[in-house]
Amino acid sequence: MTQGKLWIDRRTAIGAGLAWITVPLLGCAHRQESLGFSLDFYNKGTRPLTTRRFDFDGKTGPIPGYLGPGGGGASMSFMPGDRKGGIPQSVEAEWILHSEEYSAWSKRTPDNEVYTKENQEIYQKLWAANPHYIQRVDLAPILTPELIEQVRADRKNTQLKMTVIYRDDKVEITASTYKWR
Repeated sequence: MTQGKLWIDRRTAIGAGLAWITVPLLGCAHRQESLGFSLDFYNKGTRPLTTRRFDFDGKTGPIPGYLGPGGGGASMSFMPGDRKGGIPQSVEAEWILHSEEYSAWSKRTPDNEVYTKENQEIYQKLWAANPHYIQRVDLAPILTPELIEQVRADRKNTQLKMTVIYRDDKVEITASTYKWR
């Protein structure tokens, strides 16, 4: 009986060991190849804004933060493998436009006084009055198969460049290839 139990335990251990090795290898075999990409964010609107979210396919993405009016921008780049999950299908952007009252208050209030109790109440009231926008953009017509193929043809030296332009109450996205070395 002891000998039989020992053989069963040995078989279980061997099976578990093989499964422990095989399952990650199967995951790697069916993984989608990712692309390097760069994001350029610009505010072409009339007022400053603060971005809250820029999420690809529902997964948390980069947040450029404050963008000044009239072309203020930020840039971010990602190498192949930084983003898991293949080619993004959609993006959801969320941003807050700064009202004229909020901008005037923040310009005239010194940084060391912003965090006082009375100024925090004013800040909360003004911040809540700022216009808030959320827009979902389908990337299928923007990231065409031809564009993806151009990037994949020279994956080590080419990135997918996405330009994100905020125009007050809407966002526009364009894409192109970018040869970075």
